[in-house]
Amino acid sequence: MTIGMIIACYTEPLFNVKGIVLMFVGEAAEAMRMVFFQHLLGAQQFGLIEGLFYTCPANFFFLCIGIAIFEERSLIEHQHYARVFENPLPYVVVSALGFLVILTTLGVIQVCGSLTFKAAGQVRNIGIIVISVVTFGDKVTVHQAVGYAINVVGFAVYQVVKTREDVQALQRDFESAVAAGLAQ
Repeated sequence: MTIGMIIACYTEPLFNVKGIVLMFVGEAAEAMRMVFFQHLLGAQQFGLIEGLFYTCPANFFFLCIGIAIFEERSLIEHQHYARVFENPLPYVVVSALGFLVILTTLGVIQVCGSLTFKAAGQVRNIGIIVISVVTFGDKVTVHQAVGYAINVVGFAVYQVVKTREDVQALQRDFESAVAAGLAQ
């Protein structure tokens, strides 16, 4: 699927190697985070809120470092604080939706696994592109369409393989349960 996205992005008029490198670093970091969450929620058997309880302080710490390095100067200007206090509702709504996104992300990882979550995210991104084309009239080149198509095919193949593995595991579990029931 990554090859499909590279093909789709390569013909982008604003293609930038630095941007692609940052994207890969971000994707790799997110993938590691998803695997960590899967371990926390699965092997450690943490609940969703408990998983957030243990990870949010670290998220806050690293956000503070990022703000101190990149955004402190603009953040301490009075007009930025005034915007929040003059109209707090949009900020509260965005915060609540962000919490909901994190919570549902953890739920999907707990139920389906981190790899399925990442693969589904790629298909979601293609959905966003389709909506942008229909709603805003964005243009998609043939190269981009081919890249997106490769991505969708990759997701479909992954789903078929994953489903077969899940069915085989269920069959093994069922046969073991039947054999154990007959042995008693």
